[in-house]
Amino acid sequence: MRTNRQILFSVIVGWIVGVAVQANDLRTYRNATLVESGANDGDSFIVQAGDQTLHLRLYFVDSPETHSFRDYDARRIQEQARYFGLDDPQRVIWLGRQAADFTKVMLSRPFTVHTAHAKALGGRSSNRIYGFVVTSTGRDLGELLVENGLARSFGVKRTDYRGDPIAEVEARLSDIEAGAMLSRRGIWQESNPEKLAEYRAQQRAEARALNQLMSATTRLRAEPLDINRASPSELNSIPGIGPVTASRIIKARPFTSVDDLRTVQGIGDATLEKIRPFIRIASPTNG
Repeated sequence: MRTNRQILFSVIVGWIVGVAVQANDLRTYRNATLVESGANDGDSFIVQAGDQTLHLRLYFVDSPETHSFRDYDARRIQEQARYFGLDDPQRVIWLGRQAADFTKVMLSRPFTVHTAHAKALGGRSSNRIYGFVVTSTGRDLGELLVENGLARSFGVKRTDYRGDPIAEVEARLSDIEAGAMLSRRGIWQESNPEKLAEYRAQQRAEARALNQLMSATTRLRAEPLDINRASPSELNSIPGIGPVTASRIIKARPFTSVDDLRTVQGIGDATLEKIRPFIRIASPTNG
């Protein structure tokens, strides 16, 4: 039988070397380190977590792009420029590099990673996974990026490592973003307040037109589906959801959290993580 001293020693060693610890469905890696890579940017970067090399993509936040190699990159840059009210979309890349430099500094000392190893959007060849990062000073990296005007509250969401529900995290980030905007920090110092509403309206109009043109079974939506309001065909368009499961989801509505989908027959942890990037909860309905 192991003594209390041996047990304590094992716990301490596990913490030091960064062994993953289960916390709900999130695994925690302590003392992770940043890996130098040309693929790193403000919200996506490679880390060494114990004996694993992980390519992380932060939940909840979106930093400006740092390059434009493909049509997809150009569309993202245009969309980000309009969101931030920038007259010149080329400034997005420069500001994205500022965000990447900021993240590099924030992660220059060992930090903590929380991840469920859910695959991040980015195509079949992408090996990125979603996660949360807490810096050596105990601050959430996503919140720091938004606070300094180097990211917006936008992206895939889930209950966080503190147990805070999506709505609470969104509200907190929205307040932080408003503070950065009013203080004109980071990207907001280049924002054109007189054009902001116009640019965002343009982007919404283009997104609606694009969604109408693309097939419901193949499109990658600008916004995740609200599972409390989505039609059977919309639910069926989500990778991993078929007609039977879509019917079960509709019968089980309303949901108060995406995690409530675990109560639906046929949706386990693996399936939930697969579909999480495509779904959200807006406001529960009675129908």
